[in-house]
Amino acid sequence: MTKRVLSFLLAFACILGVFSTTGIASAEAKAMEGIPDILLYERYPDATKFQISTPQGLQEFSRLGQADTFAGKTLYMICDIDMNGFSYVPPVEFAGTFDGRFHAVKRLTVTTSDLNCGFIGKVIAGGVVRNLGMEAGIFTATCSKDGWRAGSIAGIVEKGLVECCWSSSSVTISGDYASLSVGGIVGGLQQGAIAKNCYFAGIATGQKVAAGISGWCQGSSESYVGQIYNCFNMGQLVAETKYAIGRYSSNITEGNKSKAMFNSYYFDSTYTEYDWSEGDIKASRHNLGSGYLARVLDTKSPLGDAPVWSQGALFPELREKAGVYYLSVTYVAKGKSTSTTLYLNAGDTYTVGVPDSVAVSLSANAGTVSGRSFVMPAKNASLTITVDAANIADYSTYPNESIYVVTNAAGFTAMATAVNGGVTFKGRSFYMLGDINMDYALHTPIGKFTANEDWSK
Repeated sequence: MTKRVLSFLLAFACILGVFSTTGIASAEAKAMEGIPDILLYERYPDATKFQISTPQGLQEFSRLGQADTFAGKTLYMICDIDMNGFSYVPPVEFAGTFDGRFHAVKRLTVTTSDLNCGFIGKVIAGGVVRNLGMEAGIFTATCSKDGWRAGSIAGIVEKGLVECCWSSSSVTISGDYASLSVGGIVGGLQQGAIAKNCYFAGIATGQKVAAGISGWCQGSSESYVGQIYNCFNMGQLVAETKYAIGRYSSNITEGNKSKAMFNSYYFDSTYTEYDWSEGDIKASRHNLGSGYLARVLDTKSPLGDAPVWSQGALFPELREKAGVYYLSVTYVAKGKSTSTTLYLNAGDTYTVGVPDSVAVSLSANAGTVSGRSFVMPAKNASLTITVDAANIADYSTYPNESIYVVTNAAGFTAMATAVNGGVTFKGRSFYMLGDINMDYALHTPIGKFTANEDWSK
């Protein structure tokens, strides 16, 4: 009888969540069978798992969290949740597990005064926040003294763990103390707390200091150092001093320096890194989109975890099914070879995009070849692509082709030289066979402007 009642209540709660005019759950929301909604939290005090699918569910998490630490409980977010127009106060201290299941809380607004500011105020011993995004949120903290901190996921993490989290939110802290701590992901890491596999793509604004991942990290006591692993910051920092990844206590011990930061990256040369660490690394922005950074975040991790990074359209992303591998590609065009390395997600399909009139053949040492397409396996592979078309890099040898392929930076240089020399390529077509790395390549613009007083010509 109890199971029947629970199933009915779950179904009824899902109907209310999906069709409510005040909180519409995502179409992807799918109730987790046998796990009660957090709206029924007080009705099932012995349950250890709850699910959240609506703005009202997050508000209930907020309300309960003013007194309950959720110790021994696991909360699952089963869909993206838009909090625009819904009030929210951070749970004060959290000792349970919050698993976003790679969903995002969107447009959440949090405003605090003399409190820790974030989705959660303070993650304490035993507390874990994972697989969660904060997108387009606004977090604003006003503080009359040091000690309160601001971050989009949590204000403070103390002996807890934040992993596989991301943020494109705005986080701001201000008040009477100049060095108030603000970080894109967390405001502070204390007593051995860890932030790993996270990225920040929002704006963090402080008065004197701001940091990309953690606004302040403890380091003066042995074994209590805040640790940051496999993260990257591509966000904007606004402050007098902008710490690329994390800001550590000025009296960090020598022993803690070697435990502080690992395999974390940033891209803005105006940001501050520590000369005692090899863990905050300036990288080229090209690495954001090429797949290389996603690969490095997984393979150079000192933790030995399963892959969690995948390559998105513009930058590395966190996904439930992840893994980026390198594909060594050899292009053979009119018998001449060029080679490059691409980085693809396991399961990605690579298709040679040239007209059907151009003969194409593919061969690979792993993965699946089907016609002009190749499916990337969950391991490194090599692929040879043979096309019956000339490479534009060989234009001087093949000046009269109707179709050219482009495989490398030299191809753009050859095209620029020809066009700037008067060749119009009228009626001809060009096809890129893959991404082309232009880092360190000297490139001449293709085409040039000639002043002409008669703009009608």
